[in-house]
Amino acid sequence: MVKTPLKIQFEVTETQTNYRFILKPRTKSSLEFVLRDEYGVPYFHKEYSISVDGLTYEGNTGETGLISQSLPSTAQAAELTVWLDAEDPDDTLTYQLNLNPLPPIIEIRGVQIRLNNLGYGPSEVTGELDDQTRAAIQNFQEFMGYDNATGELNEQTRADLLKMSEGE
Repeated sequence: MVKTPLKIQFEVTETQTNYRFILKPRTKSSLEFVLRDEYGVPYFHKEYSISVDGLTYEGNTGETGLISQSLPSTAQAAELTVWLDAEDPDDTLTYQLNLNPLPPIIEIRGVQIRLNNLGYGPSEVTGELDDQTRAAIQNFQEFMGYDNATGELNEQTRADLLKMSEGE
């Protein structure tokens, strides 16, 4: 667990009086996303639980399929369980979530992680635009209905990938 020290800032006012400000670190972060099936359809009205740092948070995806939870800002990993059938407690999906910030979409690692998160692969995040990554990009482009799905990473693909990964 990483603890952020308090940041202290001094400012000089017009009257030359010094004030001391203590900025407290954030204690909560928001986790929000729409969980979708292999056809891109959100999982509506599904119970879920998120386990992180020994705590369990429960919720329901509601009418939009949105999973929205406030979590400790120090959390780096979580386990998400979604119940697909309220009558069958064994009919679940379970995911291991990495809660670290995503690299920007301009970096190959950022593209690879987003492709993985959306289910296109590549399974290994190398930071290289290798054959597996190109195949994953091509699969994504085909899903998006590109007339010319080449597997080449261009601005349109980055924009669509960013949009899809943000649940838009």
